[in-house]
Parts: sequence; C-alpha cells; structure tokens
Amino acid sequence: MFKKILILFSIIFFSATVYAQEKCNAISFSVSRGVNMTNDNPFYGLSMDYSRSIKNSNFSTGMALMWDEEKEPNRYVQNLTVAVTAGYKINDKWSIGSGIAKGFLNNENERRDYQFNNGDWSTGLTATYTLKVTPKHVVSLTSSLEYNITQQEYSLSFDLNYTLPW
Repeated sequence: MFKKILILFSIIFFSATVYAQEKCNAISFSVSRGVNMTNDNPFYGLSMDYSRSIKNSNFSTGMALMWDEEKEPNRYVQNLTVAVTAGYKINDKWSIGSGIAKGFLNNENERRDYQFNNGDWSTGLTATYTLKVTPKHVVSLTSSLEYNITQQEYSLSFDLNYTLPW
C-alpha cells in the first residue's frame, strides 16, 4: 500500500475557486512540491481540475485528477488519485477549501507497471493566493496541509496553478 496519494486534491481547485465565481466554470493545471511530514519523504506532482461556482454565492465545487510521485530511500511510488472538492472565495485574492480524495492507480509492484488498486483515502485544507488575473488567465499559489486517513500521515505542499475560466 502506498503511503502518499494526495498532494494536489485542491491545489488547482482553489485557483479555480477564486475566479470561477465570475465565469461559473474553470479548468486548472498545477505543479506541486511537498514533504510527507510523518517520514520526511519529498514528493512532487501534477494535476488537472474542473470546478464550477454555486450560483449567487462565494462557494464552488470541483473534481480533480492528480498524479504524484513519492520518493523514499529505497523506492519511489507513483499514484493517480481522484478528488471531490469544495471551496469558499474570501475576496478577490484569497480562497480556502477542503475535499476528499481516493487513490485508484499506482505502480507499487515488482514490474513498476500501473495497476488499479484500492488506494488510500485522504483529505486536507488549502489556502490560495492569486498572483495575476486577466479575463482569460489566472495564476495562483496554494499551500496545502493534507492528511492521509488510511496511513495516518500528514504532508505539506506548495503549488503553482494556472486556470482558464469560462
């Protein structure tokens, strides 16, 4: 069983949360770097997200697909995870949120092939700050504190997000 499935469940989601409010829909792409605080193993990842604002409110919902790689001294594991998220837009620069994620594919086997599995459950909290916004482009930074429910491990990640609202 891999130890770390969630690095990005709301990374791209929160960049989308900030400006999907005006446009209703958003697709986001993110890169992430972090550390598993329980065993000090570094990880990095990529993600893609779709989010939609809830009409006439500062709330939004979304779904994300994330890939990550956790490095340990004698092995590395790559994971694919899906997440459902919810967020709240505090103002034009800040947003917060949370979600739940489930791993479903990894390469933790002798041949290093991707295989479907019953991966870990994870959750977390995020805060996002928007750096640049134009009518068609959003760039933001996210900090995420995540908790792997299955492995009972904490991690911290920092992410760079690019969002296309419509």
